[in-house]
Amino acid sequence: MCPLFCFTSKEIDMTAKDQKLTIACKSSLTLSATAMGLKEDKKVSPFEKVTVPESYGNHLISDGFAMLYEDYKKAEAKRGAATKAAETKTKSAATKAAKTQKAEAIETAEGDLTAAKELLAEAGDDAATKEAAEAAVKDAETALNALTDK
Repeated sequence: MCPLFCFTSKEIDMTAKDQKLTIACKSSLTLSATAMGLKEDKKVSPFEKVTVPESYGNHLISDGFAMLYEDYKKAEAKRGAATKAAETKTKSAATKAAKTQKAEAIETAEGDLTAAKELLAEAGDDAATKEAAEAAVKDAETALNALTDK
């Protein structure tokens, strides 16, 4: 007499039921031809969608080799949403930093223009100083216009 759970492939047919499960294997796996009701073993890639007999699918899930494909897709969607939220947050922070840098650059350019105008006012009749001050005013105005998109 055979002890409990001592069956040959002919005595137990895991494909006898019409119930099927759609699973995703967590890693590369070779599915048993006997359990699948196929002529050859079937090799599957990680998270490949595969339909198996319910009892075999439950066995793979309970042993941690697979998960229901529906659960895998839900987890994938959550990961996608979390990634998108993180990207949006990063873009928002980058935009804020760029705006802050631009505001600081405009403030600096306005200060340079004010200083150049003061230098021009103090130049008086000295032609060389006046010419240098006018060039500084022109350069400061150009820089400010470039920053303010004028």
